Amino acid sequence: MDDMTNTPTGDDRITKADVQPGDILLLQYEPLPDKEIRGLIYEAIADWVSGKPFDEEEVKKLMPLVHWAITMVDNNKFFHAAIVGADRNVIESGLSGVQSTRLEEYWDGAISVYRYHDGAIDIGSASLLTGPVTEKAQSLLGQPIKYGYYHAVLLTLWCLFRRGEGAVMAEIRGILEARFGKWWTDILLAGGREDKIRLMLVNLYTHLLDLWRRDHYLVCSELVAVCFNEAEGDTYHISRQTDETAVLSAAPPGVGAPSDPVTDSAQLKQLTDLIDTVSIAAPLQSLEVATQAANTDMLYTPGDLALSLSTRLVGNMGKF
Repeated sequence: MDDMTNTPTGDDRITKADVQPGDILLLQYEPLPDKEIRGLIYEAIADWVSGKPFDEEEVKKLMPLVHWAITMVDNNKFFHAAIVGADRNVIESGLSGVQSTRLEEYWDGAISVYRYHDGAIDIGSASLLTGPVTEKAQSLLGQPIKYGYYHAVLLTLWCLFRRGEGAVMAEIRGILEARFGKWWTDILLAGGREDKIRLMLVNLYTHLLDLWRRDHYLVCSELVAVCFNEAEGDTYHISRQTDETAVLSAAPPGVGAPSDPVTDSAQLKQLTDLIDTVSIAAPLQSLEVATQAANTDMLYTPGDLALSLSTRLVGNMGKF
């Protein structure tokens, strides 16, 4: 495999006519302005403090923040995944559950197209048929599977915690500094607020893991992985092994337009005042729970699909 095979560059332009059944579509995130991201962070913490239920409607409202967070902690550009069915229809987890859209009518934003392969053999060849994968995808349309709104948040936190609980806040600090600057991050995390944020994430993560075990939900990248991992014949599997060069080459999305210093300071004060009101009990055993979650064959991020040794980049289409 070429070192850059799995890394989207925008140079290899294709059209929807080049897409084949069984291909994986990864949608690229378009950055929001800093002011909007910070506003959503405040809203999420405020809802937590007020005890508002973390239900489907709540997460739906915060999905732009979730999309930003998953690209940052996953160190990649992708916020959504879908698979192409036998009739060149796009099958994905959507607002009304698993849904199908004609490829010609699908989103025209930036999409990177990936193709499953086994060594030198691409899916769609005589020795690696597309049928089992697309049949599994089609079968999901008739199942009572809802879109995992809260599961999208779980996936983001799992991606964060799978590196180990001790590395979580260093990762958070790096993300915030890259987006909002060191001075803003230092003030936000000072005065015991860093530990409060960690405890909030631990408690939220554990709560969402409990919901995940109980309910039948699939987030977008999980649905794509299931189409391969549970295809008839036990021939297909999205490997968790990655090309280390591709991992280093992948890059998170660029930042949005910065806001003015007055707005930055005002939003920062709102956030620090709010976090100072938070009171959380002793930490939960999140690392043990995170390890258990990492052993599942369902939890995949969009970046996992892109960087897997089982997939290769076909090309990029849409508006870049």
